[in-house]
Amino acid sequence: MDQIRTNFLVCTCEKTKDVAFHMLTSFFKCVDPMMNLRIYLGSSISDLGDFAKSKVQVIETPQTNWKDETIFQLKYLKNQDPSCQYIVLLLDDFIFKGRINTNEFYDLILHMKKEEIKYLSLKPSFDNVFLKIVDFFKSREISNNLSIYKVRNSHPYFYSLQAAIWNIDYLLNSLERCENIWHFENMNPSNEDHFALNRKILNYTHIVEKGEWDYQASELCINSIGFFNPGNRKFRNSNLMSRILVYVKSIFFLIFGYSFLRIRQVLNKFK
Repeated sequence: MDQIRTNFLVCTCEKTKDVAFHMLTSFFKCVDPMMNLRIYLGSSISDLGDFAKSKVQVIETPQTNWKDETIFQLKYLKNQDPSCQYIVLLLDDFIFKGRINTNEFYDLILHMKKEEIKYLSLKPSFDNVFLKIVDFFKSREISNNLSIYKVRNSHPYFYSLQAAIWNIDYLLNSLERCENIWHFENMNPSNEDHFALNRKILNYTHIVEKGEWDYQASELCINSIGFFNPGNRKFRNSNLMSRILVYVKSIFFLIFGYSFLRIRQVLNKFK
């Protein structure tokens, strides 16, 4: 396994460090020290505090935009660790809630190397329940009841920024093709297949949505890491109607998935 170098790269918010602090605290609570991984924190903020400096290698990044900052961080990482072949790319808007299974993680890396897979999402791709059934029958088991399946080329978020393992050179090439973070996830597929797991092996939940704390962020952080420091960040609306709307949208998505988005994308092509 030492011959297949894999590192974690955490990309922080451009102007803040409050979310990253919670995320990293939860990460080191969940990761097995025996995994012997290098954790890089890419940030345009020079002062991230003693915690970050003691736990991770900070990549001080000139503040430009998400695309150029991430490319800068990946090239820096490659220069620091030329043997690195794979990278686990993580944004900092969530916290971990459970232990990371070391054996499962290493099995995935070995399988990616063997099959020359360039992208593997560490959770199932979002879609409606009917397409998920199709994915289930397309999946193939690789080890420990862990299965993978090919992500459809028509998926609107083919380059999803959910937690995933990337071939580092493939990620760099993909970033060069995109315009910004929003365009990146919606890009047309290249000639490489993408894969996803039948179940997530990183148990995490988002605590920030559209730049605001989720209304459950305080409870989630306290239960996971024992503290919550909101700083100056605002909270999302937490009234009863907004919570009901979240559940309604979840049920709607379970049935229809991205169907209406796909229809809109097709119509846009004829404009």
